Amino acid sequence: MNETAVPARANPVLWLVIGLPALAVVASFASLALAILHGDKELPASYHWEGKGLDGDEARIAEAGRLSMTAEVQVDGIAGRCTVQLAEAAGAAIYVDFTHPTETSADRHVVLQREGASSLYGGACAPLPAAHWWVQVGDTAGRWLLRGRAEGALAAPLLLSPRAPARDEPALQPPARQLPAHIAGTATS
Repeated sequence: MNETAVPARANPVLWLVIGLPALAVVASFASLALAILHGDKELPASYHWEGKGLDGDEARIAEAGRLSMTAEVQVDGIAGRCTVQLAEAAGAAIYVDFTHPTETSADRHVVLQREGASSLYGGACAPLPAAHWWVQVGDTAGRWLLRGRAEGALAAPLLLSPRAPARDEPALQPPARQLPAHIAGTATS
């Protein structure tokens, strides 16, 4: 038998066994350096106040539910006019916020005035580019709030209503599965 010794440095498996853990160690130190040098800023001391605002929004949405408020929002881009038809009148003016998902420069805040004695509110507003919009309608006194999402330029009416499930209600559950008759008779409880 003629066996020639292969040097250890020529064995590719040895390089994998040594190289991969060594690479992981080097990468972890690089990640640590990035985290130390370019980490996120600390949260401001007033950050916890934002939660109170969110609770206030929940209370305003609940108030809209109690009042049975609904809103039909429509944007006429050609006429440059926004209208909101409420289930019933809610003061002299309401506001509509159109929030673009990525470009804050496309966001709109529009105050609409009540038209006559009806529950129709209208006013001038610039056309909206097609996007996935967050739409929020509320009274200017801050008592109630309706929210929803829409796609496109909102040329078709968008119906907003208060959220149905309360905070402590379970999420939507899948429908219960019915057992076949031949199995249902043998099932034990």
